Amino acid sequence: MGLGASLSMGGNDSQLLLALPAFSPAGFVAVSAMLVGIAIGLKGQR
Repeated sequence: MGLGASLSMGGNDSQLLLALPAFSPAGFVAVSAMLVGIAIGLKGQR
């Protein structure tokens, strides 16, 4: 979690409110990885 937090340049709110509107490639990668992680977590619960 520490490595991911340092690579994503802030928390998920920073990614959604700052990186995506600025069309930052790192923001798109970070948000995509978050969504994939959420999907994997939800499938793992079933």
